[in-house]
Amino acid sequence: MLQEGPVLDPPRGHLPFASELFTVTGVESMLGAAGDLLWVVTYVIAIWIGFKHRTYAVPLLAVALNVTWEFVYTVIYPVENRVVFYLHAAWLVVDLIIVYQIYRFGRKEQRQAFFRKHYPLLLTLTLAACLIFQITFDRFFYQIALFPMETGNGMAFMMNLVMSILFFGLLFGREDLRGVSEPIAWTKMIGTALISIGNTMAFLASEGRSYDFQFRPVGSDEAWQAFTAGTRTLDLRLFYFMFIAIFVLDVLYIVMVRQAKRRRAEAEVAG
Repeated sequence: MLQEGPVLDPPRGHLPFASELFTVTGVESMLGAAGDLLWVVTYVIAIWIGFKHRTYAVPLLAVALNVTWEFVYTVIYPVENRVVFYLHAAWLVVDLIIVYQIYRFGRKEQRQAFFRKHYPLLLTLTLAACLIFQITFDRFFYQIALFPMETGNGMAFMMNLVMSILFFGLLFGREDLRGVSEPIAWTKMIGTALISIGNTMAFLASEGRSYDFQFRPVGSDEAWQAFTAGTRTLDLRLFYFMFIAIFVLDVLYIVMVRQAKRRRAEAEVAG
């Protein structure tokens, strides 16, 4: 890769994207699209449960991270794939409804008096902080990465892992189980699993590919002045860890939700 001049903040597309390194077939694309569609279903169920129980059915911090990620990669850095773009846009639209729910119903869910008193302000600051975090995270890792991930996939799976953990807090924090939904857990798990399988297939099909990087002094076109910066191979073990960890946590959450629902039903019968 030849660098024409010093670029401290290169425009998007200046460097080869990570997605260009993988062999992606129609099967992987279909799995990803199906997983994205199931996430839309997850949000729709969450909206219905939220209005039914007059609460929010997705952990508050997860909503803040998700909606700001969707805004960044739909509005600020939209993906070129039209199918993926429209699915992400659908995520953003339905997630904005969930944002309304956390503003409308969230105050009463806060246990600390300080958070209840200043809830709208603190929630707005949280959303602003998450948006700044998403943009700065993208810009930082884009500038230092030889293969930047232009669609924010790395951050998306990190947030997914965090969400899987936060759902346990939602379950443990609501003894009456308002907003706790097994269908949400199932669609989240299956949707993420489909996307993970599609990514894994693409990763394995491209495993072991290495790339040499060559640079030359600015203004020089003589081959003898060029030098090799080294060979790079993508290490994808972090992704494999996240794929497995999210799936295990989601399965465990479904089991615990079922147990909690059963115990509550038994208590209501006994009472």
